[in-house]
Amino acid sequence: MDVDGPNPHTLIPIIFSHGLSANRTMHSGICRNLASHGYIVFAPDHHDLTSSYYETESGEGYYYCNKRVAHDLEYRQSQLDIRVNEVRALIDELTEE
Repeated sequence: MDVDGPNPHTLIPIIFSHGLSANRTMHSGICRNLASHGYIVFAPDHHDLTSSYYETESGEGYYYCNKRVAHDLEYRQSQLDIRVNEVRALIDELTEE
């Protein structure tokens, strides 16, 4: 990403993907630190039911609970597939001209 202006420079994008039972705001200190070194940080909340809490577009709220699926590898794979699609969509949006 190029920035035009008196001191043009290149911003290096980083996509920060939160862990299980977390969300983007829980890691804001890490993201802020990366940004302070010149990176532009994108930290999405994932809609794969692994955020500590999130709301759907219809307003339905979800809290993360891993007790029922902690060792269900098929379910974990479906969550990973959702994350991959979300990150790819973000990359596509960022690289769109």
